[in-house]
Amino acid sequence: MRPLQFATIICGMLLVTIAPAAPTKIGDQLDGYMQAQVNRNHFTGAVLVAQNGKVLLAKGYGYANAEWKTPNTLQTKFRLGSLTKQFTATAILQLRAKAGSACRIPYANTFSRALRLGSR
Repeated sequence: MRPLQFATIICGMLLVTIAPAAPTKIGDQLDGYMQAQVNRNHFTGAVLVAQNGKVLLAKGYGYANAEWKTPNTLQTKFRLGSLTKQFTATAILQLRAKAGSACRIPYANTFSRALRLGSR
């Protein structure tokens, strides 16, 4: 390949990378990337990408059930298991810190009540 051809190709690639794209074009690029992840890395899940309150991509990828070939959609319900416990604990601690001395309920009462409710 001649140096001039190589330089032209590199400049063209830089322009494509740097040039601002319309929102639909960004959504298409994101969709292409996610589809490549499905094909190469067997990604499965739902994706929502928004910028400044405008949805750029909202789509399900892969299978919700690979055995039955049930595709993921935006309405697919995922089992989260114990993942949410960390977020709940963080939210409780943040609320407690924000309330400061105004919160007079001891942590032990809060957690023991939650444990009693959870064991029903």
